[in-house]
Amino acid sequence: MNIPTAIKEILVHNHWDEFNFQMMKDCYIDKLRQSYSKFDYPLNERIISKIALFYNMKLKLNKSDILYFDFKKIKKYGPEAMQKQALKLKVNKVIYLADIHPGYLTVWLDEQERVWVDYDNHIYYYGSDIFRGIQNIVSGNIIETIKSVSNDER
Repeated sequence: MNIPTAIKEILVHNHWDEFNFQMMKDCYIDKLRQSYSKFDYPLNERIISKIALFYNMKLKLNKSDILYFDFKKIKKYGPEAMQKQALKLKVNKVIYLADIHPGYLTVWLDEQERVWVDYDNHIYYYGSDIFRGIQNIVSGNIIETIKSVSNDER
């Protein structure tokens, strides 16, 4: 897999080590496959390899915020919750990707590998693939606010 320079810089800046990643990559991929297996999501080798790069990483967004790929949290979601979230985002399928702390922002990946963030009554679109989406989240670049969800729609 070819890691874009901007993503590699973000990872290295956050204490990621390529040698250690290469040693653990297969283990990360196996754990991710197992965690995501309960969802009806087209998780191919290309996508799972990209997600594995960020396995349990905490990326600094600014002085107080972090983007946390808490893969233990995948198990907290059930298939019904994923279906409900997909409807909210107006996509067919979605899986949990990460959280932004502090706060209640959740990062989702849809079946076309687009990256979304859901916060309170706002949905933000960050990119057309995992790498662009994460790069945009880290740089604070929201591509589009898709819609506001009223409390009645929840």
